[in-house]
Amino acid sequence: MSKTLGRQVLKALNLYFDLKTVASDPEAFGKVLDKLFGGTSKVLKQVIGQTLITKVNGQVDDRRVREFPEWIQIARAKFLSSSRLSV
Repeated sequence: MSKTLGRQVLKALNLYFDLKTVASDPEAFGKVLDKLFGGTSKVLKQVIGQTLITKVNGQVDDRRVREFPEWIQIARAKFLSSSRLSV
């Protein structure tokens, strides 16, 4: 995430949110982004979501704008389906 946001921004986020819990509570993380960055958070959440899906699956369908929880749901589903296939 530091490549996307930068180290200084990541440090600032860590003051307001325990980044180790992002995977377990992505909605709360999205709310922290909203509070800290206002309207810009929408772009950040898009970039984070697309990056996450790319790391999980390698492919992003970015033809439409998605809400942050939707990106997380897609990434989870892709991760779970890919981990089942490799077993």
